[in-house]
Amino acid sequence: MVEEAVRVFERVSLNRAWYQRLVENREVIAEQLDAMAYIMQDCARRKNSGRGERHVLGDSIPCEGAGDCGGRTAPDRGGGRKDPD
Repeated sequence: MVEEAVRVFERVSLNRAWYQRLVENREVIAEQLDAMAYIMQDCARRKNSGRGERHVLGDSIPCEGAGDCGGRTAPDRGGGRKDPD
């Protein structure tokens, strides 16, 4: 009888842990969707305002590391196209 109660308690504890992970994942996904919506709205505003400049995403990412980068940005990883100057 005690062994069965321990098994039930372990199962309930495991189910609760998985449920909590699902709740946390839902929150993270909701935050990611909010961020994507903001980016899409910003892109639409830029396009509609005539400021539709083309940028490579890496151009706006600061250089890596904790030190001063002297205004440099992260190096191009070769993933995007740049418009000729």
